[in-house]
Parts: sequence; structure tokens; C-alpha cells
Amino acid sequence: MNKLILLIGLLSLGIIVSFQNASNSSSYQINNFSSNQDDSIILWNKTRKLIWDDFKGKPPHHTATSSYDAISAMTFSSITMRSKVFKDSIIFQINNEFKLYKSWKIDTSELLLEHEQVHFDIREICARSIRRDISKYVSKSQNSTKEFVDDTYNRQIKLNNIMDDEYDKQTELGTNITKQKEWTAKIAKMLNDLEAYSSSKVVIKRVGW
Repeated sequence: MNKLILLIGLLSLGIIVSFQNASNSSSYQINNFSSNQDDSIILWNKTRKLIWDDFKGKPPHHTATSSYDAISAMTFSSITMRSKVFKDSIIFQINNEFKLYKSWKIDTSELLLEHEQVHFDIREICARSIRRDISKYVSKSQNSTKEFVDDTYNRQIKLNNIMDDEYDKQTELGTNITKQKEWTAKIAKMLNDLEAYSSSKVVIKRVGW
């Protein structure tokens, strides 16, 4: 029986928000992301599905008491947020990133790969939900914006983790073909419903500071 689990967001939890000012410009930065866009990540893209060659990490050592014994693959992904102040706006870049060198596989079945892809898709729902919520916000101060972004991020991560756990439970870690197909269709619909927030760029108004 092929089993797998998704471990996501370990680098994303507990974001720290700070403001930096330099001469006549300022930047609003969320300090919990990798600053380099390189070949160690894949940004979520509806036309670019995961393939097994993307899972370049080394599987953990399996022992008689290892918690990984029943796991055939693991996907690591995280939501990263970058931002800058431009005139009377704050521009956010919110990405859903797959970590190639932390994600690993043992089995390489098509059904297992579909299960992993849906985990990545579920994380994209989180990214789009964060973009949606932030897009409706008007920034009136640095502190209130920091609090709002923190709360929005943490709330959506929590909801997304609940969904992700339920996905693994109902699909029996991808081994229940019927449930797997149901969830694949369900998540595809949810992504379509959030299509208006598929762009990683979000611009909000900045008033009074």
C-alpha cells in the first residue's frame, strides 16, 4: 500500500513583519522567505504540474520505529510573502513554492503523484485566500497593517492545514482511488472559484502614513 504525507509551511509559520526606511523611500517587508528565486523551488502554475523528477530530496532513514515507514513520498511547500511601498500603495508578492530538495519520494506511481499534486494545489488555495483577504484591506498605519497581515496569514494557514489533514484522512493517504478522484475534482473547483486571486501580485492602498 502506497502512503504519503504532506509537510508544508514549516518555514512559513510565525512570520515577522518589519518596516525599513531609507532616505526618501521605504519598504514593508515580511521577513520569513527566501530572497532568491532559483532552481530549488517551483512556483505553483496551473500549466506546470509536478513530476517525479521534481522530488529531489533524500528520503529519511526508515527503521522499525520510524514514523516514515508507511510514507512513500513527501511534499514540502510554503507560502512566501514579499512587499514594498510604492507611493500611496503597498505591493505584495505572495507565492506558493514547492521545495525541490526537501521533497522526496520512494514510490513513483501515477496515483501517488496525483495525490502530491493536490497537496500542492491545496496550498495554492491558501495563497489565493491570503491574497483575497489582503486585497480588501486599506493600510492606515504600520502597526495595524502588521497585525492584519500576521492574523490573516496565520488564520489561513490554520484553515488550510485542517483541510490538508482532512484530505489525507479521507483519501487514506492517496490509496482510496474513489476519494482521491473526488478530492482532485473538489480542489480544482475551489481553485477555479478563487481564480480572481491567481495572480501573485496584490496592491493595497496606504493612507495616512
